[in-house]
Amino acid sequence: MPDSAAIRSFVLHLETERRLSPNTVSGYRRDLVMLQQFLEDQSIQHWQQVEPGMAQFYSAKLFRNGLSGTSIQRKLSAARTFFRYLMRENLCSNSPFADTKAPKSPRKLPKTLTAEQAARLVDIKGDDVISVRDHAILELFYSSGIRLQELVDLNLQDISMAQ
Repeated sequence: MPDSAAIRSFVLHLETERRLSPNTVSGYRRDLVMLQQFLEDQSIQHWQQVEPGMAQFYSAKLFRNGLSGTSIQRKLSAARTFFRYLMRENLCSNSPFADTKAPKSPRKLPKTLTAEQAARLVDIKGDDVISVRDHAILELFYSSGIRLQELVDLNLQDISMAQ
């Protein structure tokens, strides 16, 4: 089994030297214990024995187990950081995870509003300044396809009243 003391030492490094939050440290610990178990299942006895092909195999196994690309990327990031630490401490001579990539997660498309939902969205009652402003913002946002950041950055001089 790969040395558990190295993980404990790394966790202490994260807590004391890097001063990471307890949740972050807990996530690193959990990810590295999972990696350690995987390596033990592969009869790997020392961190030094881990090769890039094994890192790819680990990534593929996580994917086959149903983890999302984002979760796999987090686990690989923990492994990369850990192996950099091992190299710094002269406990390992290379980082097998340096070039290992997680599979890409499918991007979720935004959901569109129905015509009725859009009408309800822009149907703001009231003729006070705030209500008129909010109605104009929502109407412009919905009808023009403008990006939210473009809308936020919009200045009065950017608007052509003639058009």
